[in-house]
Amino acid sequence: MDKPPLTFAVVLMKCRPGDEDAIRKSIRAQRELGPHICLHGSARIPHEKACRHVNVIEMAYCFGPFDFLFVVTSTEVRNIERFVVECVRGNAKRIQDTQTILGITLQ
Repeated sequence: MDKPPLTFAVVLMKCRPGDEDAIRKSIRAQRELGPHICLHGSARIPHEKACRHVNVIEMAYCFGPFDFLFVVTSTEVRNIERFVVECVRGNAKRIQDTQTILGITLQ
């Protein structure tokens, strides 16, 4: 049986000045629970489908125009789009800009 193509993306994030530490703490706390991360800023995740269909496989702190980077995977591009809009940009209290680079791995 053929596997569906795996979509991956690099999500670059620029946070509001001074929010870097709060974002790092949030990522660290969520990372201990598994591969799903949401930066929406709420204790309750209102959009679990976006969070649960995307795995964050790598992350890094950046120097330059962006502050953070996530490498994510999903079986569908639209899940990654929803993840960026709903889980990363969310209510725009912490992340003020994003850039997403998409790729598809054919298996």
